Amino acid sequence: MKKSIFLLILIIATLTSCHRLVEASGNGNLDGFWHIESIDTIQSGGTLNVSQQYFFWSVQHHLLICDDKTGNNSKIIMRFHHSGDSLTTYSPHIYSREAAGDIPTDDIAHLKPYGINNLEEKFLILRLSSNKMVLQSKKYIIKFRKL
Repeated sequence: MKKSIFLLILIIATLTSCHRLVEASGNGNLDGFWHIESIDTIQSGGTLNVSQQYFFWSVQHHLLICDDKTGNNSKIIMRFHHSGDSLTTYSPHIYSREAAGDIPTDDIAHLKPYGINNLEEKFLILRLSSNKMVLQSKKYIIKFRKL
């Protein structure tokens, strides 16, 4: 009997401690691999169709990787904060596994191909589903499709 109680307590303790190891990001549908389809300029009403290009945002936990799969633009890794209908990107670095680590950048030109215009950019999430996302900054509306 004592052995059974001890075994039961041991199993419960093990399961409880394992639960702490699994950490959910809390990002819901935001996590994933997003293809930029278009970037609309709010002021002029113009649309840049990039659906045939290879611009992607990869979102996982608190990291965002912006990548041009053709290699024509720098791959960027940055942090973000997601709360409700807002998304703020910040702390951009040029993604580098060859150097001693990722290289901090304050050159906005590295961010522009991905629809980001500031070192810290605030977006309003207009739409976020399991396969579509629409973000609005002060300057752009960016439309994504999840792969």
